[in-house]
Amino acid sequence: MALTWLEKAIYKEIEKNRKIRWADLKRTIVDDEERISERVFRETLKDMVKRKLVYRREISRQNVEYYVDVDVVELENNAKQFFEFHFPEFKSLINHIEKNRSKIPLVDLAGYVAVLWQVATHFEYKGALLTHLTNTDRLAKLKGWQEIKPKLLKLIVLTKNLDNRL
Repeated sequence: MALTWLEKAIYKEIEKNRKIRWADLKRTIVDDEERISERVFRETLKDMVKRKLVYRREISRQNVEYYVDVDVVELENNAKQFFEFHFPEFKSLINHIEKNRSKIPLVDLAGYVAVLWQVATHFEYKGALLTHLTNTDRLAKLKGWQEIKPKLLKLIVLTKNLDNRL
């Protein structure tokens, strides 16, 4: 079945952005083009969703996204599950090291902090990459990730004050 010029324009715009909010899509197709009414745009988009040419995801009442590639949403959901699963584990490990810092040999402590820093950097990189791939900043806004590196820095600074243990 051949697409109309409007369906092609909508599809191309969604494909170009990977995911796009309704208001942004309307602004591009209806407001900028000034060739169709909002009602025609809305009905065409609704029909495209019904025919599964594009997909609709309602995040909240005022936040609806459209996308053409199901894998993008699946990737975002998998990444969110990964971060939500590993973050509490990672945070509890840092808390354990903080509590027992004076009992851990300094060389081991330095190794733990170095490895945790690398893991935190890896998570930051993975989050940034997935943010780019999914065209959203929701992964970057997951609670708690912004506090990890400052917490590790604090651990390093406080450990430096324990140098007299050697």
